[in-house]
Amino acid sequence: MEKYLNPFTDMGFKRLFGQEANKDLLIGFLNGLFTGERQIEDLTFMDKEIIPESQGGRVVIFDILCRESDGTQFIVEMQNQRQEYFFDRGLYYLCRMISEQGRRGGKWKYEICPVYGIYFLNFKIPELTKLRTDIILADRDTGEQVNGKLRQIYLSLPYFNLRAEECKTDLERWIYILKNMDTTGITPYDTQQRKIFKKLLDVADIDKLSRKERLQYEANLKAFRDYNSTMDYAIKVSREKGLRKGIKEGIKEGMTKGREVGIKEGMHKGREVGIKEGMTKGREVGIKEGMHKGREVGIKEGMHKGREVGIKEGMHKGREVGLAEGREEERRQFGIKLKTEGFSYDFISRLTGLSIEEIERLQSPSR
Repeated sequence: MEKYLNPFTDMGFKRLFGQEANKDLLIGFLNGLFTGERQIEDLTFMDKEIIPESQGGRVVIFDILCRESDGTQFIVEMQNQRQEYFFDRGLYYLCRMISEQGRRGGKWKYEICPVYGIYFLNFKIPELTKLRTDIILADRDTGEQVNGKLRQIYLSLPYFNLRAEECKTDLERWIYILKNMDTTGITPYDTQQRKIFKKLLDVADIDKLSRKERLQYEANLKAFRDYNSTMDYAIKVSREKGLRKGIKEGIKEGMTKGREVGIKEGMHKGREVGIKEGMTKGREVGIKEGMHKGREVGIKEGMHKGREVGIKEGMHKGREVGLAEGREEERRQFGIKLKTEGFSYDFISRLTGLSIEEIERLQSPSR
């Protein structure tokens, strides 16, 4: 049995970092993240739901939204799977928080407080190739920051593979503990943050949950595991589908190219024989033998070369199509499963990325 909460689940993440009673954990993590830049003394949790100004506008719901005493705002989120328009979504959230600072009347001079978006990513994406990626508003040529009021920090957790004794910074220690929370024998680091690391493990101790909290967590953990299993299966099926499609297309293309090569080689060999036996007889015999031998050689070479080309192209095209189709279908299937189990539409929407209208239209296969 696991001893600690899984911090990558919605309930686990918000229990550790999204509760007023445990806000010193979030403060400790942010100070580790911004070592040498800023020291946060206190935070105030804000309403995580931002209502649109106009009717029909989009409601924004954050995992964690908080504000420092100087007005700086922090959006902190845990993402377990990539969503469509992933980077656009993060930028939109930050822009909404900036626009919320606007004031009516002529006295407001457009002075705004900084907004930081901090995203834990429990997956890899091609655009991010290291553990930490900081995105700022900077001059394209010099790289110098122009405006510090908007910043995005992506923590790509799969790139972190340090052992406990290899962690040298507080940020590395935070990430190590979070990634290895299910290790029964994990202990707090003997550093200045030992007290806060010890509290992190105390808050994450499953035995300290109430019966109601335990049941909620187990349901949340089951949904988390089911979703990951579904996505893994979808990726596997998509890859296999792409491979089969690639082989089929590769054979077809190989036959075409192989026939062309075979005709050329047949003409060459047939011409040699034709010259010896005579222009008339040689051309007839040469064409027949060339066509036969060239076709055999062409088919073999075409099959080999075409298969290589076909597999590469098929894997690439099939994976793109298969992944897109697999993700969309599995999001729907997962939405159906959650809907069947009685989860709220808002919860299903946040977990799957489906809109409320799409969720309402979902029906189980039996229906």
